[in-house]
Amino acid sequence: MALYVQKFGGVAVGSSERIKEVAERVIAGRKAGHDIVVVVSAMEGETDRLIKLAAQFDVAPNPREYAVLVSTGEQVTMSLLCMALMAQGQPACSYTGAQIGLRTSDSYQKARILEVETNSIHKELKQGKVVVVAGFQGINDKGEVTTLGRGGSDATAVALAAALQADECQFFKDVAGIYTADPKIVKQARLLSHISFQEMLNLATMGAKVLQDQAVMFADENQVSLRVLSCFADCQGTLINNNITANNQGRVSGITYRRQQAKLTMSAVPKTIDFEKQFILPLQKQDVMLDMLIQDNMTTDASDYSFIVNRDEYSDVVSFINTNNQNNPKLSINSDEAVAKVSVVGGSIDRSPTIKEEFSNVLVKEGICIKLLKQSSNKISAIIAEDRMEIGLQALHQAFGLHKNV
Repeated sequence: MALYVQKFGGVAVGSSERIKEVAERVIAGRKAGHDIVVVVSAMEGETDRLIKLAAQFDVAPNPREYAVLVSTGEQVTMSLLCMALMAQGQPACSYTGAQIGLRTSDSYQKARILEVETNSIHKELKQGKVVVVAGFQGINDKGEVTTLGRGGSDATAVALAAALQADECQFFKDVAGIYTADPKIVKQARLLSHISFQEMLNLATMGAKVLQDQAVMFADENQVSLRVLSCFADCQGTLINNNITANNQGRVSGITYRRQQAKLTMSAVPKTIDFEKQFILPLQKQDVMLDMLIQDNMTTDASDYSFIVNRDEYSDVVSFINTNNQNNPKLSINSDEAVAKVSVVGGSIDRSPTIKEEFSNVLVKEGICIKLLKQSSNKISAIIAEDRMEIGLQALHQAFGLHKNV
């Protein structure tokens, strides 16, 4: 008998019929002799509906009330799934993040998980029940509802799996596992049977939406084996853990992207300014990350700084810069709000003398202008026009031979 934490996203629970199908899958696991803890997201489109409702009353809702509102979507799903399970004769019980004792930091919208209590879950499992937990939410030290940010239900599932010492944390998605690229864009994308935490983290942090990057990091730190499976078909999916040696040293293992980015360049920033202290750290405290940060055009008196942010944070970032730059009239801001980020990832690809050059040449050959380029040990990323992103992805996938079995 094994203990599995199974996470079902919004697509998997997008309708009453799909929730019934999830119930059947969970019951099959119980009949096989396994203990099952389920983490659910809100039904497909429900969180967006709640966000639009909030906007009808306030364009900048109170964070506390906003967290209370958007956390209700998962609570609806958990209750419906329990009803579906019990209707088929399987005992079940549901818990919100607060009820389960999932304690977080104080942030209402991007909280971090600090602790998970498991006594209630173990008690219910011993009674033969399936435990269904609302993802995406927790409770802070003040007893108030918090939410975990985009993809937060993934983090809920991994945290529960770690606390329960589960045999595996399984994610049921609308894809059959982890691919070399997004199969919706790159038709030749290849399904991977296994991948290391580091490779998965590279893909996740570079924009792959299959798993939340913080969830992958937490799984790596706590040695929780992950598996990505299809919610629509039976398959082995992709296993993610460190029991498998990364086999992609010095070559590209996957390609990913991030849409809806905005590029900003702050020109003629005086050397007298501590850029990190005045701009980076305060923005990080507001949960805004400056990605692809590059310093160039350096002179004895000033430098230029270029970076990207999520497009929905662009206006706030520009406002913050202007507010904190009133004493430097020479400093100017240039921006491009229609860019995307494309990345190739792999193990130690900086050791290859040709990958960076080939990466650039492929994009240039397609007539794609590279607005920013940055390399680290495991990835190379470029900022390009958003309307050229799909062409770039397809060309890179073909050039690096990712459609071939290796």
